[in-house]
Amino acid sequence: MAVASDAKAAQETLETINWCKNHFKCKTILGLSNVSFGMPGRPWLNAAFLAMAQYCGLNLAIANPASVEFMHVKKAGDALHRS
Repeated sequence: MAVASDAKAAQETLETINWCKNHFKCKTILGLSNVSFGMPGRPWLNAAFLAMAQYCGLNLAIANPASVEFMHVKKAGDALHRS
């Protein structure tokens, strides 16, 4: 659910990703732009949410690869996982 509809939606999603990873040991996927629908600054919100979701164990994101903000966060997350 979008943050514009429910301010706690992003937090709930992050907690669910973490729970799935730790409880079921399963892979997770989500559509990044769902969280920012109806919000200003969507590219930055999506990028920040990606960073948090990766930290919580997200395995795959459906995202706009043309987004500069997304690609910077993606590359940073990849570098952290390699080190």
